[in-house]
Amino acid sequence: MRHYIFIILLQVCCYSCAQQKISINQLIGTKWTIESPQNVKRTVEFHEEYYTKNIQILLGEEMDTSKLDYEYYLTNKEPSVFDKHKGKQKKGIYLVVRNGYNKEPLYHLMWYYTIMSYSPQKMVLFKKAEELKEGQIVIGTPPRDVILTLERIYE
Repeated sequence: MRHYIFIILLQVCCYSCAQQKISINQLIGTKWTIESPQNVKRTVEFHEEYYTKNIQILLGEEMDTSKLDYEYYLTNKEPSVFDKHKGKQKKGIYLVVRNGYNKEPLYHLMWYYTIMSYSPQKMVLFKKAEELKEGQIVIGTPPRDVILTLERIYE
């Protein structure tokens, strides 16, 4: 039992130490490619108030393309809702995102990434899987932790 408690405490310490604070100015105007399967190309371009995600999927001989805009901000506190007026900071360890399609107050779809590491060439983001509520049923793939590796594109 002590062994399990020690492992859990060690993981918590490693997780909290692995976060990296970055500045909003380090993101604005940058473009990144996200590590993806061979038939998928995902890029992200950061602007001051939002970022644009471009997705290209090769389906046989045809290319399917989509472009989505997401509002975002940085904060030091783990968010529970998207509130860029209360949480927005010039620097932060969390990248908080709101889906650009859900702008009505009742439908604020929000998620956040922990910035695990950042350099001008590479950024690693971590998104913890949502915990299922009691009685909640999952259709399809169950929630899972996601690690995104972004490589900088210089144009």
